[in-house]
Amino acid sequence: MGNGRRRTRPMKLELSSEDAYALRALVYLARDADREELVTADGFSAEAMVPRRLLTRVMAKLARAW
Repeated sequence: MGNGRRRTRPMKLELSSEDAYALRALVYLARDADREELVTADGFSAEAMVPRRLLTRVMAKLARAW
């Protein structure tokens, strides 16, 4: 321990399925931020692999968090 190095363990991150979908949506939005055309909710759902029925809820929560 005196050599200045800390032993690190891999970080374990547990996400609910809704949190994982929110993360997918954010990654999708960041990746395609330069896209100039509009994307439909169905297209967003398919490309981000977020179930359509959860997309509205996830995006509303992200908007409130902003």
